[in-house]
Amino acid sequence: MEFEKYLQEIKRDYNGIAYEILLSQELFKLMDSYKRIDVFENLYPKYKNILRNSFCVILDRKYSEIKLAQISPDTDKNFMKNENGIEVAANDILKRITEKNKGKIVLLDFWATWCGPCLAEFEYSKKLAKTFEGKNIEFAFLCVKSERDKWEDRIREYNLHGSQYLLNDSEYDILSQKFQIIGIPHYVLIDKSGNVVDKNAPHPSNATELINLLKKYID
Repeated sequence: MEFEKYLQEIKRDYNGIAYEILLSQELFKLMDSYKRIDVFENLYPKYKNILRNSFCVILDRKYSEIKLAQISPDTDKNFMKNENGIEVAANDILKRITEKNKGKIVLLDFWATWCGPCLAEFEYSKKLAKTFEGKNIEFAFLCVKSERDKWEDRIREYNLHGSQYLLNDSEYDILSQKFQIIGIPHYVLIDKSGNVVDKNAPHPSNATELINLLKKYID
């Protein structure tokens, strides 16, 4: 593969942080400039362990945005164009979740079976659940753009706690517009009255910030 030979030339000529910067830039270009997501998917796993986390976060976020755009069908439904229609449809979906958890705050976790950063957050989410064990909080995992069998496999593989939901494309399209989701994982906090209080809540890996936010509404 010609591009991989190019990456090897960079490794030969550079080292340390300079090598990581150039490597991450070229991998980013694969997705952004060259539009070769297939090549990125093949090469990224080979080089990910070389890059420091800050570079991987940027690459993972870009990959998530592109992947969602690729598999999200365009729609001409009127309610998707109308702001009031989106709000009504989104509230209908959220009502099914909040009615099961009356008197609790609910942290929505939007994720997908193919999303590496989403899966990495599960470890931190479990720690967060232990921190608030016995409190009035529900962790609701909303899987999107994923196949049912793979969704079920991931639930078992990661021994996920809380409530599990597999959204269909229309449901996710509605909620992604309501909460302005451009990439996953994405988190939304709902208070005990069913009101959305933070449509872009901190990630569980940002434990201190998220814990402080939850404490404002949990008591």
